[in-house]
Amino acid sequence: MTVNQRRFFVMRAWLVHFYTSLGLVCALFGLILIASDNLKFALILMALAMFIDSTDGTLARRWKVTTYTPQFDGRKLDDITDYINYAFIPFYFAYRFGVVQGAGIIVLPVAAIAAGFGFCQKSAKTSDGYYTGFPNYWNFLIFYLFLFHVSPTVSAIILLVFSVLIWAPVEFASFSTRPLRKLTVLMALLYGLNTSGIIYLYWVDRSYYMLAWLSLIFPLYYIFLAFYLRQKKLRA
Repeated sequence: MTVNQRRFFVMRAWLVHFYTSLGLVCALFGLILIASDNLKFALILMALAMFIDSTDGTLARRWKVTTYTPQFDGRKLDDITDYINYAFIPFYFAYRFGVVQGAGIIVLPVAAIAAGFGFCQKSAKTSDGYYTGFPNYWNFLIFYLFLFHVSPTVSAIILLVFSVLIWAPVEFASFSTRPLRKLTVLMALLYGLNTSGIIYLYWVDRSYYMLAWLSLIFPLYYIFLAFYLRQKKLRA
């Protein structure tokens, strides 16, 4: 490898880290928009942050960022960005737009602490690419509670239950999980298109309920996959 080639690979690795950090920009302006009750643009930025998070890991593995930037902890940057976008911002969203109200608001700091513990557990992601316990997808959970106008009391109970599930001894798939990876990626892509459709319909003030119900196929598949893979491991 020539010096120029190595410089190119190093620069490319830093560009991946910069790409990950754009999730922080989405979080900052998303928080400002939520505080300003500008829900439509906030949803777009939250979706953009999810897109960045869904693609930066593939780029990091393909371009070997740990090899070419060994002095920089990209995983830590990713975890910080994910905590803000997947937990902190959604919790503020839940407060600002009344997903939880009254005494139920006390659930939000409980969930925020549980999410922090979830991100910091060494077993949060296994060596073979599984998430352990509820994988802190609070943005999806709160998004559905908001879309379906679930009552604040029921929403608070659901958030509390999922706070406990952070420590559940169940493994959930990630994009680096090998079994059924192609099917999971395909389902995730379709889910992303479906979710984009929901946001668009919400933007133009049209009914999104049919797409919202249809989108539940992927979360149900994801839960089924977790139990299927668990049974497969137990039989092995």
